[in-house]
Amino acid sequence: MGTGGVTCDARGSETFQLNRDTSTLMFTGPIDMPLRAKSDGGGHPGDGKRASMDRSLPTTRGESMSSLTLLSRSRSDRHLSRALTLLLLVGAAAASVSPSPASAQAPTQTAPRASPQESRGPGFVNYDVRLTADDTGGSWHGGMSVRFVNTTGVVLDTIWLRLWGNGEDGCAAPAVRVTRLSGGTAGDPAVGCTALPVRMAHPLRPGQPALVRFDLHIAVPDRDARFGHNGPYYLLGHALPVLAVHDGKGWHLDSYSTGGESNFSLTADWTVRLDHPRALAIPATGSAVARPARPGRTLTTIAAKRVRDFAFAAGPFGKREALTRHGVLVRLWFADDVSAAEVDDTLAGAVEYMDTFAGWFGRYPYPEVDLVSSHFDWGSMEYPTYVVTYPARTAVAHELAHQWWYGLVGNDQYADPWLDEAIAEYAKQRATGDENPLCADPFWPSPDARVTSGMDYFNANGGYSLVVYLLGSCLMHDLERTMGPDRWLAFLRDYATTHRYGVSTPVAFRAEAQAASPVDLAPVFHRWRAS
Repeated sequence: MGTGGVTCDARGSETFQLNRDTSTLMFTGPIDMPLRAKSDGGGHPGDGKRASMDRSLPTTRGESMSSLTLLSRSRSDRHLSRALTLLLLVGAAAASVSPSPASAQAPTQTAPRASPQESRGPGFVNYDVRLTADDTGGSWHGGMSVRFVNTTGVVLDTIWLRLWGNGEDGCAAPAVRVTRLSGGTAGDPAVGCTALPVRMAHPLRPGQPALVRFDLHIAVPDRDARFGHNGPYYLLGHALPVLAVHDGKGWHLDSYSTGGESNFSLTADWTVRLDHPRALAIPATGSAVARPARPGRTLTTIAAKRVRDFAFAAGPFGKREALTRHGVLVRLWFADDVSAAEVDDTLAGAVEYMDTFAGWFGRYPYPEVDLVSSHFDWGSMEYPTYVVTYPARTAVAHELAHQWWYGLVGNDQYADPWLDEAIAEYAKQRATGDENPLCADPFWPSPDARVTSGMDYFNANGGYSLVVYLLGSCLMHDLERTMGPDRWLAFLRDYATTHRYGVSTPVAFRAEAQAASPVDLAPVFHRWRAS
């Protein structure tokens, strides 16, 4: 693409080009980072109409946008993408992006892991949710209870609920509302209505249990997004409230990021009961049992143990299933824009990658994983035991790698996005054979850009995908070359086992990698601005 350009072609399905002269990164093909688009002429994104994006809009994973066009292709070659072209300005003067106002047994809940210096909590969390849907699956109402124990080591007079579903529209049009709360007193919503303080009836001493209950109202936004819908297919990602995390730094109340994720949550047990029209399938985190309810209705009861979040979808999805070699049930739910060939390839890829990653990172402890697939204009997204994905192997591999890196081994995704995204991208590249040319010839968008930067930096400066995904995965490839493949994979397996259901930190990752290495890794972390 002109002088100084480099190109990466991911087997015909994902391509990016970097022009160093203009500090421009161009992607073509499916990208596993969500995008928001406006449709021309009022058409819904993905309905075959041309969609364009305003120059000023950010992507929902934090890139400063120079221009974006989304052009439809014929259904016969959608497996090569909808010819998405993403032109991202990543120069030092990038525009500012502001954050938006089987044989496997389900694990049992135990206390969250904590470092000697700090205790995270609340812990021993149990969420119980009962919701009833309207005729479409776009509106839900009911109740929710949250049981927990104060595991923070300090007295808590207030706890916080995160309402991430309000991140896009903020207080102007909250999609998630909590009313009639008992067990404490709700305060005024904060952080763009994504955080709700609850003053407890009595201060909670360390080790003391508590219970709060409330009514819950969810209105799925009218947009093609991870919390939104495309025609009759409704996605409820981050729609259910979760407890904020308290640790040695206090309460984590970071703002919602349209680029990347801001989520930070500890593992919990979930029981979710959904009353919905019989015509709607309900893919979800966890394992579900459905039985007839009122005439024309179904009651789906879902149990999920030791997971960080809960997401589900509702719509007339098709369904296919297969088993991995390790006995994990892989269930693929697909929209009507996914071809039969894409269904076959997506399911085969999912089974392959689940087995591959289990070999690299350790046993997958849940009995199943669910994938929801469509030609989403916004990309793909990971949740515990459940992913929403474009029907392309590169997207499938990346999102399933997150079942280990974010799902099992958690991290603060706002402060340390590289701890899950860089490893997931590395795993995708290793599993699919994708080449990353930046590893041989790195390009940094600015002198202060670092793989270890947080979302506060990327929200203000852009460059998130380039630095965290691409250069971050180069760090992982370099660590593998330096330590040797066998020793590197042994370290990742041990690290994933040690921190399973817990929280990874940069200090722990660097220290434990060094302890497993026969050579000094400081030059490697320094080279990739991760020291």
